[in-house]
Amino acid sequence: MPRSATYQQPEVVHKLCEPCTKRRLERYCKFPNQVPPPYLIPMIDEFCGNCGGTDSISTADLVWVNVHGCGSTGLPVGFAIRFQLRESDREAYLKHWGTPYLRMQACPSCGLPAWVIQFNEDLYLRCAHCRCYRPQLLDEDYFARDRARRARRLLRE
Repeated sequence: MPRSATYQQPEVVHKLCEPCTKRRLERYCKFPNQVPPPYLIPMIDEFCGNCGGTDSISTADLVWVNVHGCGSTGLPVGFAIRFQLRESDREAYLKHWGTPYLRMQACPSCGLPAWVIQFNEDLYLRCAHCRCYRPQLLDEDYFARDRARRARRLLRE
């Protein structure tokens, strides 16, 4: 049974271009701890810098959805990022898997804006400029959880 994520509400809600976001997310169905999710470009002054569109969605509407293939054994084949879900479904997915695009912060490698992506209890930093995708270590609590996780893994072996 999967563990429950520590659900965090996005601190700043960014607007994203709906058509561009749909295009970037429609083919993503991977495990986010192995393959980075696509970098989404926030809208500037209500306009998309990519296509010039004005239709927008909020980063608070995006959720991880576990996808099962045909003949499923109960394990997911990957995780997709979806929006336009019912509120009750959206809350359940957020509490279970976390917030895909939690916030933006400066990339420590290049200094440009990068997304902090939450999946389960883990946070990842996704930068489009230097193409880095790595775990985001935030505080001593993270290190304590990581040490406990490693100790449990060693006990099982």
